[in-house]
Amino acid sequence: MPDSRRTRFAQAAADFAGLFEFTFEEVRIIGSCPRKPVLKVPEGESTGGGAASVQHIVLEPEVKGHRAVTVGWVNKANQTALVRTHGCLMQMHQQAFGDGKLGVDAAAYQHFLEQLRELCASHTIDLRLQTAPPPAARDAVAAAKKERRSHRAFLVLGVLMLFLLLGATGAVVYRFFFE
Repeated sequence: MPDSRRTRFAQAAADFAGLFEFTFEEVRIIGSCPRKPVLKVPEGESTGGGAASVQHIVLEPEVKGHRAVTVGWVNKANQTALVRTHGCLMQMHQQAFGDGKLGVDAAAYQHFLEQLRELCASHTIDLRLQTAPPPAARDAVAAAKKERRSHRAFLVLGVLMLFLLLGATGAVVYRFFFE
């Protein structure tokens, strides 16, 4: 239902979110728990002339204790969308959490992608697939791992220095009292 307080782009985003909800109302993506596809509505009454009209596509878990999975976005202002393939999601999950437990069934996710392609095509939205994590994400993960290794090296060095200091102090105390 149109809201007179919303700008044209904000209303278009809200309308598309309603259509998305209707289209995927009964869809559940199986895996570690059922997840429902949701298109987030931009906050507020305006998107700044479409500048803030990106809507995230999220697979929201229906069981507490499971993570939501952001799989892409739609921008109604410029009629574009990007969605990640299952392989891309697996790589990103591995990088972020260090395990291969994404919890999203590949076949069920592929079926959802096909339905999403149809929806976008019927509304002249240019949908692109992301097949690999962006370089910035890979670089950030690599930097974080390198930082953790350097912290470990400093910790080991600090413990070693502590033992050397205690050993030297012990030697001095021993000589002072026992020799």
